Amino acid sequence: MSKILVVDDSRLVLQAVKETLGSHELTLTENPLEVPHLIRERHPDLVLIDLNMPTMRGDVVARIIRKAFGNDIIVLLHTEVPAEANALLEGCGANGVIAKSPDEAALRDAVSAYLQPAARASVA
Repeated sequence: MSKILVVDDSRLVLQAVKETLGSHELTLTENPLEVPHLIRERHPDLVLIDLNMPTMRGDVVARIIRKAFGNDIIVLLHTEVPAEANALLEGCGANGVIAKSPDEAALRDAVSAYLQPAARASVA
């Protein structure tokens, strides 16, 4: 079972992700400032970050993760505007973008693809 840390300021989004990805070991937080502590404590395989949060933008959180933890963790930006996130990918060190959508299967498939051994090997 993969460990996934989900960071989003919306409780509704966190609940939807929890229902969709419940087969994984999930850690959910609304507070991006908790991310470094939660990574040290939980050792997630993947961090799914909302791009647009009031406390700290997701691309900033991704940069902090890369600086503190290197490439051991897959980092994905989760956003309503994938084009905006795609423009930030290279600069923030995230591995990719997943669009927020009511399509639960699309989220499950995208997360599963990033957690495949081949994808994990390309991160290390």
